[in-house]
Amino acid sequence: MPLLTDCRVLDLGIITAGAATGALLADMGADVIKVESPTYRDPFRVLGSDAKDQVPPLFRATNRNKRAISIDLKRQDGKDIFLRLVRNCDVVIENFR
Repeated sequence: MPLLTDCRVLDLGIITAGAATGALLADMGADVIKVESPTYRDPFRVLGSDAKDQVPPLFRATNRNKRAISIDLKRQDGKDIFLRLVRNCDVVIENFR
């Protein structure tokens, strides 16, 4: 049985440091939910891919084994959804400045 099977993680990380942390926790069995903004998406979604409609390798590598949701945290309904998710998580990852 994976080590972190009973752990739920909310992942707001972008680029390598934040996203890779969530991927490692997911590799160890955690239920990781990636949260992205509808207006500022993870830059790895566009880096390194020439093919249209193909998920870039960097994005796949740092977001493997994760579920995902897009939430606009600038809107009140988005904040409400986010707070409900936080209440049901054990860990929150973020690498904002």
